[in-house]
Amino acid sequence: AMGFLYQAIHKAREEILRRFRRNKMKVEPYLKIIDNRWDSQLRRNLHAAGYWLNPACRFNDEEFEQHFSTTSGLLDVIEKYSHGDPELRNKLTTEMRIYKDAELDFGRQSALYERNTVMPGNFITHCFSCDSAFFYL
Repeated sequence: AMGFLYQAIHKAREEILRRFRRNKMKVEPYLKIIDNRWDSQLRRNLHAAGYWLNPACRFNDEEFEQHFSTTSGLLDVIEKYSHGDPELRNKLTTEMRIYKDAELDFGRQSALYERNTVMPGNFITHCFSCDSAFFYL
């Protein structure tokens, strides 16, 4: 859900700007409220990681280009929750690359189809093996 929240906030802000581009002064106070809420409560690395791991977002090139910084958020989460264990951190970043490049089970026809039709948690459990390092985060 965090990935969807991250995406929804950005889409809502873009839509507000698009609709009120002629009356930017009228909408500016509302954008400040959204930005303050986002920065103080919602802009977290965990939300960025959720966005990055959501296949509907991650594999939509046009969408993902606008939020490329989520990669940094995911890496921050990996570093934090690997608790300084270089072996675990390496395993997680390796699995991150496998996911990003749609290798192994992520490249299967069923996985490619399910990117936009299955909830992210269900998609990931189909593709990751039970001994995946992501299950331990």
